[in-house]
Amino acid sequence: MNWRISIILIVVITASCKNEKAVDLAEIKESYLIESDELKAIVNQPKIKIIDFRKKDIYKNEHIAGAVNIWRTDIEDDSFNYKGIMASKTQIELLFGKLGIKTDDTLIIYDDNGLCDSARLWWLLQNYDFTNVKLLHGGLKS
Repeated sequence: MNWRISIILIVVITASCKNEKAVDLAEIKESYLIESDELKAIVNQPKIKIIDFRKKDIYKNEHIAGAVNIWRTDIEDDSFNYKGIMASKTQIELLFGKLGIKTDDTLIIYDDNGLCDSARLWWLLQNYDFTNVKLLHGGLKS
């Protein structure tokens, strides 16, 4: 390769690189996590919906008062021959309608597995542009 072309490529690549802002962990925590004391302060507000993202039998044994139950199978598209495919936005809207969840509600999601499970629902909702979704920091500790 001609050395002039190499220099031009290096200049173009260097000039096109953006100076990205460093990730602010405090901002991420404020945007996506809610602490238990914060939840206690707002739990009775009408636009707050709490989602217990665990299997139904575990939910029946214990859950936060007023929480609705959703599990992985509820957010899967069952039109495929295999499991794990993300449900469509229409399926999620139908599910939420049945559960009394409205688009302007703030959703608080928890599990008892260190948020490993509930993060899947959070991720799905982010894909469908839901903006008022938070994870209960630490989940539900048994």
